[in-house]
Amino acid sequence: MVLKSTASLCFPNRRIVVFLVCSRVLTEFPFLLFPFIISLARSLARSRENSHNSYLEGNQLTGVSSGRAVKDILLHGGRVIELDCYDGPKGTPIVKHGGTACKPVDLRKCLEAIKEFGFAKTPYPVIVTFENHVNVEQRGVMGDLLEEIFGDAMLYRPPEGAGTKEEWPSPNQLKGKVVIRDKLKHKQDSAKKGDSGKKKKSNKHSDKENPAVLKTSKTLAPELHSSIMDNEDDEDSEEEDDATEEESNAADKLKNLVAVGNAKFHGFDEAHKWLGVKSCSWNEKKVEKMVKKASANDSEYKDLLAFTKKHLLRCYPGGLRVLSDNADPNAAWSVGASLVALNFQGMDRPIFMNRGKFAENGGAGYVKKPKFLLEGKKSGALPKKISFNILVGSGWEAFKNADLVGAPDTYVKVSICGKNGSSGQTKVFSEARVGPKAQPIWNEKIELESKCPELDLVLFEIFDQDPDADDLLGYYCCSVESLQKGLKCVPLYDMYGHHCMYTGKKRPELFGECASILVECSY
Repeated sequence: MVLKSTASLCFPNRRIVVFLVCSRVLTEFPFLLFPFIISLARSLARSRENSHNSYLEGNQLTGVSSGRAVKDILLHGGRVIELDCYDGPKGTPIVKHGGTACKPVDLRKCLEAIKEFGFAKTPYPVIVTFENHVNVEQRGVMGDLLEEIFGDAMLYRPPEGAGTKEEWPSPNQLKGKVVIRDKLKHKQDSAKKGDSGKKKKSNKHSDKENPAVLKTSKTLAPELHSSIMDNEDDEDSEEEDDATEEESNAADKLKNLVAVGNAKFHGFDEAHKWLGVKSCSWNEKKVEKMVKKASANDSEYKDLLAFTKKHLLRCYPGGLRVLSDNADPNAAWSVGASLVALNFQGMDRPIFMNRGKFAENGGAGYVKKPKFLLEGKKSGALPKKISFNILVGSGWEAFKNADLVGAPDTYVKVSICGKNGSSGQTKVFSEARVGPKAQPIWNEKIELESKCPELDLVLFEIFDQDPDADDLLGYYCCSVESLQKGLKCVPLYDMYGHHCMYTGKKRPELFGECASILVECSY
């Protein structure tokens, strides 16, 4: 039996009328596509696909900053690009991962990539978030570059200034626009006033106090660990409120273009007093801590959901994830965080989940938050028991070289990804490398339960079993709510998001055949 790649999609993405969904205010979108920067990319109050260090190719220590990395994120549908900006040697800002050996790139090249490819995949707004270490004069140059490259047609100018409106505009109102996110006060400006600011922060980067420090920090040289943490973009670690910006027309060139202003979070009581809508950033450890507190206290939970409903919460990986791996984004999504940034270079399970979540809503890069989150409730729909009958696979020639000798030992793992995930897997199949006997037959049933159908994802993974560590061959991810009953064909993708297919020349009749599995779903 051969399953053609043209067969109906296993679980077609539930296409909501994109116009209607994207007409809601930004904070109703909890997730943005692809959170990351050029080094790391991260992804307004709806969910957006967001990236962290979007400019980086490779790891966080020795990678290369480039406009190409930004292009790749945008062509995958990412809507949030993070750029770490520093003073350039020729009076023009550069983008780099501070405190590392990563090679820099001119800010101009990154902005030109956004102009050329920002709306190639979807017309909805691109948010450019700056981690800004640039001096006053070069911030003026940043403003000039934004004006020159994007112009009035693309650049969104907040009419009343950042943080003065009581709600965010909708993605539909911002079609074709580039939205700038930055702090309105910068800590480097206060350094000119003396060393008092440094004394206040002298203990900020100890392992015990800085929630972004991971256990992996123990493996790094002390000077490298200190350098990275000094450049960690945790807004809670900056005495931003004490920064006194110099009066300068140069700095105002950039400040006047900031549509999403960042504020320092001191607690929900103070946040209730904020005028207008704001944005703030939490690292993964703070997210974990806040979600844990909210889960144990109903009042804390309501405060957290009220905060993420009104303001843009951006969550990002810890600074010591030097291999560009990612934390599970589901905890942040579960409390309505709008921008959950990921290291897109990681190519790991969180990236697969991110792709599955943002395949919704026609791939617009914006997904509306579930109703229960907007209403401040802990749960919505009742848990759903789902049965997956894994029948057969097709196009397994795509995996014929998975093992050096003999046929690959493949099995299917199905997981419900969320706050309370579960998983199951089939037996191993291994008969031939090519031909009819290479196509696996399982006919095995896996029964799982989704505790929160509005947020949970289903992840199919194909592995080759090995003595040391099993190798991932392909995957498919979609939301639980988009599952359809009946017999469906699940297409498989590699870690880069491309179809798994046979590309050899020995069997031209199979060239371009997409690997897939046949699954019967019921619930």
